[in-house]
Amino acid sequence: MSKKVETIIRNAGLRQTKTRVTILKQILKEEGPFSLASLRERAALAAVDEATIFRNLLRFEDVGIITFAAESKGQRFYEKPNRNLDPHAHFTCNLCEQIICLPEELETKVPQSSRWSEALATARIEIRGSCPDCLEA
Repeated sequence: MSKKVETIIRNAGLRQTKTRVTILKQILKEEGPFSLASLRERAALAAVDEATIFRNLLRFEDVGIITFAAESKGQRFYEKPNRNLDPHAHFTCNLCEQIICLPEELETKVPQSSRWSEALATARIEIRGSCPDCLEA
């Protein structure tokens, strides 16, 4: 994975540092939306200053390595943009505060033939409620 991480950093035009490589390795392990707080919980990042992680998240967002997904209680959540998914909605649980990428069958899509398909530059949809896990608990 080191070569892949180094290539991503280099292709983004960023300087390659040991800390930056370590942070990006942890990001690539994430399955869904993640935050600064969730990255801080990783053992590999325990010795990395929170401000350093924060600055790198901002740089990664600036160069497109990660994208903003949602915000909950003042905390920004990001995701990897190359998830092989079109832009999609996120669900924030009001009970557990987990942010989840909605399954494709729940997505609202703009038809490719629609005149809106070329007009839209970006979209960010967030839906709030209680997630199925919390409802079952």
